[in-house]
Amino acid sequence: MELGDLATNISSARARIDTSANFCTLQYSLAFIIAHITGSMTTPRHIQLLHPHAKVPSRKHDLDAGMDCYLIEDLVLPPRGHCCVPLGIAVQIKPNQLLTVRSRSSTKMRGASCIDTTCDAGYTGQLCGFLVNHTDEQIKWSRGDRVVQLVFHQIPPSYPLKVTQSLQSTSTRQKKGFGSTGTRQ
Repeated sequence: MELGDLATNISSARARIDTSANFCTLQYSLAFIIAHITGSMTTPRHIQLLHPHAKVPSRKHDLDAGMDCYLIEDLVLPPRGHCCVPLGIAVQIKPNQLLTVRSRSSTKMRGASCIDTTCDAGYTGQLCGFLVNHTDEQIKWSRGDRVVQLVFHQIPPSYPLKVTQSLQSTSTRQKKGFGSTGTRQ
């Protein structure tokens, strides 16, 4: 199927779908399919090493979602402290994608976490991790240690938002927020 034919089929499918939640799901799925066809998910991303000790992020296993980043210098995170950790790299993010810098599970096991950071496609500066120590002890890492990871996300094309007086609920949850289902079954 040619890309032009695919676009025609997508437009036709959108015309048949109402503006309910199904439209958002369809739109995301179509964006994902287009990304595979056009190669935007399989073509290499450009990375710039900005520091002499910077390394290219890597996956330890084929099915890992995130790519581990390596510290460019030793780090001591004070008790209950926080800091911005430069990673010494810049990454070109493709249109209709975003990149998050987030914690590795091993970092959380030590009592620290990375505050999730969203990087949009237009950002080409140095990536950083924002680390927080949740313990009463200092935490030390050495240059080359893996502390944070990068996760690329495919995002659907933007769609207009319409201001309304009330929202239609598609579930029984409605306005119940965080913790509304409790912790026990």
